[in-house]
Amino acid sequence: MTTQDPLSRLLDSYPDWEGSRLLDLLIQSPNAPIHASHLEKCLTLSLTPQEAEQLHQDFAPIPMTDYQTLNAIDKRLNRLTRLKAESDSPAWDQEIAALTSYRRACTTPFGTIRSFTDADDKAYHRQFAAIRRLLNRASAEGHHEAVAIIKQHLRKGRLMMWEENRNL
Repeated sequence: MTTQDPLSRLLDSYPDWEGSRLLDLLIQSPNAPIHASHLEKCLTLSLTPQEAEQLHQDFAPIPMTDYQTLNAIDKRLNRLTRLKAESDSPAWDQEIAALTSYRRACTTPFGTIRSFTDADDKAYHRQFAAIRRLLNRASAEGHHEAVAIIKQHLRKGRLMMWEENRNL
């Protein structure tokens, strides 16, 4: 029995599952990293990864806020903190909490501005979930050898890849 036999059986067992179709696309292009958004186009438009790459458009990330707004928030927070300290009143707590929450949502822990998620990020999360569902079902139904092969060879991320000659 070759290493492809259990994998082929698994893919044949779930032909309509998105995870199976993703794995099949990746296996057909071994050792080639493919953007998650390209894989999504392959699935939805029945394209090859090369055709999907030609259609790909890169858009600049859209920041969630700007530094001028963050500076204004910081000034307002400083003023509210002083007012709260002077009057020792909980009247300012709601606005302080709202501004702090907004600032935390729009910036990273290092203080840089976050960007809205892009197509690659959203596609990756959908695909990761589809593959996870497939692996969970396959494990539950006894395809343990195929699941082990997939875990050995599949590289997940914004760039997905099936590593053909991986020796673990």
